[in-house]
Amino acid sequence: WERIGQDSPCEEEVKVQFAIDAVLAMFVIDAVLAMAHGLHSMLGEACPGGGLCAHMDPPDGRRLLTHIRRVAFNGSAGTPVSFNENGDAPGRYDIFQFQGGNGTGAYRAVGQWVQGLHLQEDAMAWGSNSSSPPPSGSAR
Repeated sequence: WERIGQDSPCEEEVKVQFAIDAVLAMFVIDAVLAMAHGLHSMLGEACPGGGLCAHMDPPDGRRLLTHIRRVAFNGSAGTPVSFNENGDAPGRYDIFQFQGGNGTGAYRAVGQWVQGLHLQEDAMAWGSNSSSPPPSGSAR
């Protein structure tokens, strides 16, 4: 019997998969928007009078890539979308810590990596509900 108000393992798995799918969808949306912004920029440069012109038939893929690498806009999650000189997007990661145990634990957001590490040390747990990290073994 399942307890009222508590999700079954199957429901938890569906929630996790849904969250992953939503994040992946945001990446796809942002990729399409980057391509659209790049095409718009390239079209404005190649055909300043508006509409399509002979300079876009056929479109130059290398020139399009140059325009895509120059885009900068707020993406579907509200975070900035841009590319560095190598064409890579800056890394943005959420950092989670598993807290609790005996089947009742959960992952809790404790920081982010956005152009550097940003930890919320007060949100971290260190065994036996201690808020202090254990001593380093290398400091001995």
